Amino acid sequence: FEDVRELVRGEMQTPLFKRSMRLRRGVERLFADAKGKRGLARLHLRGLRGAEEEFLLGAAIANLVLLARPDNRPARSRKPPPPLERIDRMARISRG
Repeated sequence: FEDVRELVRGEMQTPLFKRSMRLRRGVERLFADAKGKRGLARLHLRGLRGAEEEFLLGAAIANLVLLARPDNRPARSRKPPPPLERIDRMARISRG
């Protein structure tokens, strides 16, 4: 089957394949999260319509989890500290 392997290797070099893999990476991450963290390892509803409904419910849950995540990060100041203060702080850090 070496001729088929060569054909596949050629397809892997096309821009369309690279774009497809980049898009797939994001989707695969969502599936892995749903499977590992949300307990959706297998579909329970039958048929394509049942699978679609179950997947949409899982996606809605993932979106709600993202929205409910607390944002405890402090707000950054818009302007950097004055240059002398930055130099002093860097000197203190480098001294240990």
